[in-house]
Amino acid sequence: LARMAQGGKDKAAFEQLLQMLKDPDTESAEKKTHPVRDAAKDAVAKVGAAYPDILLDACKNPDGNIRDQSRNAVRAIGAPLKEKMAARLGDGDLRAPLGDILSSIGPETIPLITPYLKEQLDKGKEGDTGAKLQLIEIMGKFKVAEAATPILPFQNDPEPNVRRSVVTSLANIGDKVGAPVLITALGKTDTDASARAAAAGALGAIATPEAGAAMLKALSDYDVDVAKAAAAGLARAGDAAAPQIAAALASADPRVRLRGAEATAGLRQPTLAAKALTATDSTVRATAATSLGSVLAREQAISKALA
Repeated sequence: LARMAQGGKDKAAFEQLLQMLKDPDTESAEKKTHPVRDAAKDAVAKVGAAYPDILLDACKNPDGNIRDQSRNAVRAIGAPLKEKMAARLGDGDLRAPLGDILSSIGPETIPLITPYLKEQLDKGKEGDTGAKLQLIEIMGKFKVAEAATPILPFQNDPEPNVRRSVVTSLANIGDKVGAPVLITALGKTDTDASARAAAAGALGAIATPEAGAAMLKALSDYDVDVAKAAAAGLARAGDAAAPQIAAALASADPRVRLRGAEATAGLRQPTLAAKALTATDSTVRATAATSLGSVLAREQAISKALA
């Protein structure tokens, strides 16, 4: 069948290959292997580029085996189908799985996705919330500024779930272009706590002075998860956040001092962690001791590697 379907010469042969993706064969009851299905899957991936429309239709087939294995075949084919995949992003049943495959191909596919975002943006309140959420989530799988820029306008979307998705995706991207939105989100207590925690973590990677100030402020957040994420973000920023960590250790708020002691674990030098060991609060001292151990262990590992 694969030889017959090669080069787009036999549509019926390819359609039969797709049907064989749900073959009931089982080679071993114990191992539950499916050699016929596996052979069909490999064959579909081998010749499927010649039947893009049929293959993409199969990606939403009601039969789970056909649907899942067809998606695997599309993923295996990859870049040669990127334009065809992008043309199907208007289909709600295919948007998420095809978007995931497009993101796995690389940033070269971003220009193929952005027109759909612009279309939703132009529709304003009449836009499809589900489509916005899926498209923004797709862009969040890239790690480049080109993916962040198209979703920035959605930070003012009337739908809270869309605004939260923007924050989460910008946090995943982790580029400085999204820093202002992440800083704003971190400071807004009416924003979803999980999104704010994600923002704090991302700001640690961005590590600008403004990001450091936002994380310092969040150390006293009413939500413990957000406060912990801010401490982890400062630790992630490392030496770039040393002034904010020092300020945290000098705070009158014991919660902030504790988070500051946690954050000293990300520094290259043990000075601030050692200073925190002199705190009057035993909890801060204990945390500082753990952080100091992390700093010294990392320093020793680096010295050993250099030697």
